[in-house]
Amino acid sequence: TVVASNNPHGTVQLASTSLRQVNEAIGNITFTVQRSGGSIGAIRVGYTVGGGSATIGADYLSLAASSVVLNNTEISARFQVTIVNDNVPELTEDFFVQLTSVQLIAGGLNTTVLPGGFPVDIAPTLGAGVRAEV
Repeated sequence: TVVASNNPHGTVQLASTSLRQVNEAIGNITFTVQRSGGSIGAIRVGYTVGGGSATIGADYLSLAASSVVLNNTEISARFQVTIVNDNVPELTEDFFVQLTSVQLIAGGLNTTVLPGGFPVDIAPTLGAGVRAEV
């Protein structure tokens, strides 16, 4: 017996949506994208790093927008933001990491609509972002 799923490709979000506070000397801060509720098919998850009072290039290094791929059955992927240790006394600064998109890239999203208006598959969905302080 195969059980139907309303979300076979899952919902993705950052593993921790709590404020992350780090010292500049840490070097890198790792963020984990987690998929729950389904893991069928490969998906690409877009994210942005920016905003807040921290300055890209001076306080942290990251592409303004990028993505990670979770292959079929994978439930997590990681990416890093490099924290710049400038040895300059300063107040706490922050930036935001936001998941911006999720796209099924393999695994055959079936968009057929059954009688009664129910879709066979529903595209993967997005969860929350997080703020980091350096």
